[in-house]
Amino acid sequence: MAACDTHSDGFSKGCWPPVSGIVLAVAALVIVATTYTVQFVYKDYFDCVDDALTAPSREACETLLPEELRRILGEQD
Repeated sequence: MAACDTHSDGFSKGCWPPVSGIVLAVAALVIVATTYTVQFVYKDYFDCVDDALTAPSREACETLLPEELRRILGEQD
């Protein structure tokens, strides 16, 4: 008896939990890798925001972001 015996309809109930677990693990790794990549690539921006002492200096950090990300990561008015 194999680990993933197929039924007459071609599907096996015993194989879905391991497959779904692997898919979810890969999705989690992609999310973590993306988060670290964004933090690494835009480290200058995040350091600038952390070091800013006033609101105008924090807003000036937005020049370190590309236009597309300013509405997402930038200061919200």
